[in-house]
Amino acid sequence: LPISIWKTAQEIGDTGEELAALYLTKNGYQILDHNWGLHRGCELDIVALKNNTIHFIEVKTRTSDKNGEPQAAINWKKMQHINNAIQQYRYRKGIFKTAHQIDSIAIIYRADDDYDLKHFLDIRLNSTACADIIIFQQKPIHK
Repeated sequence: LPISIWKTAQEIGDTGEELAALYLTKNGYQILDHNWGLHRGCELDIVALKNNTIHFIEVKTRTSDKNGEPQAAINWKKMQHINNAIQQYRYRKGIFKTAHQIDSIAIIYRADDDYDLKHFLDIRLNSTACADIIIFQQKPIHK
């Protein structure tokens, strides 16, 4: 059965955030917060620390790319919400001097053991869209 039949959009999003957190932890990130926010639409999916830099990570999960890549959903308005949430997070946590950046993790999820994950580092909506992309693929093992 297709995933959409047995998982809701919310469940697929939650699964994507769990896979992203697992990927980050395995790659040396310390998860500081998960789904921290002011209100719906103005939240931070994952806040993580690595190499004295705070990474504010927006996770986008889709079951296919037929309607475009997941990261394409991060538009100017979404970036404004993320930046507002970052300002509030830094203020409320008293974090003023630590370097930070916005990352995105885009996941095409087919099953728990079959998904593609792209980690876009230091994203911006301008000519330097991202500094680097790390691609991780989890494919089922056929025996």
